[in-house]
Amino acid sequence: MCAKELKLERGTIVRAVAPGDRGQSKPRPLVIISDPNALQDEDSTLVAVAISSSSLVSSSLTYVDLPWDAEGRARTGLRKPSTAVCDWIVEISADEITEIKGHLPAAPLALILEKVGIIHGTSQ
Repeated sequence: MCAKELKLERGTIVRAVAPGDRGQSKPRPLVIISDPNALQDEDSTLVAVAISSSSLVSSSLTYVDLPWDAEGRARTGLRKPSTAVCDWIVEISADEITEIKGHLPAAPLALILEKVGIIHGTSQ
């Protein structure tokens, strides 16, 4: 299934198997940051930022705290304190997505895109 069929867009939060910071792969939430035009291409690789619930990541300039709600009422679908790790970029295919969790509001998405651009010297 392609990104277009899944109705993915920039800011969609998905669950997919992704490499961890210690090399181990596991299912984790990711926020899609791919260029909107690339999301229309059936065979494109999706670019995402990893989301972590680790409390060790909350103070760095490379992190963005995300909205969450323990009852699952947040638009993001996140149920515990979570942070986008803007220097942890993951490439996946639409076939690797196991769940669509939710969507980021505009403000945290804009901050993520800004930080990714600064870290990688590009604009997303």
